[in-house]
Amino acid sequence: MNYTDNVIDNDFLLLADRKLLDIVDNNELIFDRRADLKTIVDISHFINDLKPKSKYRKMKRDILIFLDIILESRSMSRKEYIKLSNEYLSYILIFLSKEHNFFEKGSWFIYGILYFAFDIILWIVGFGSYYYYAPLLTLIYAVKYHIKLNNAKKENRCISF
Repeated sequence: MNYTDNVIDNDFLLLADRKLLDIVDNNELIFDRRADLKTIVDISHFINDLKPKSKYRKMKRDILIFLDIILESRSMSRKEYIKLSNEYLSYILIFLSKEHNFFEKGSWFIYGILYFAFDIILWIVGFGSYYYYAPLLTLIYAVKYHIKLNNAKKENRCISF
């Protein structure tokens, strides 16, 4: 669907909320992606409040197009859904996480492994004896991660794609 700049600036939130309700009501949620839809709601509300509106029109338009495509397709495979979200939403998620401190839920695993690897290197080198061979870096990271995650959840800045 073609959206004019005026419609995107003034009615974006109304259109996005209506489309999300239609998706929940009419479609059997695509392999049960309720967390993704909650993230889209949070992102839509956040982007709608950003100024200047002209700077964020492309993001708003892409969210609406993404929702239109989901509404039109009754049966979408997981692979198609991931491809579609990468095409329309990935740059929005990257922008929000870098510029506006949105926090991605699944990032803990990779960084946890890296910190644990550093702990192992410190053990091998011999610095582990100074802190009783406890995975100190991993523990510090885990505490920091949970604090950031809780703050992001409180502020509706948690991305769960």
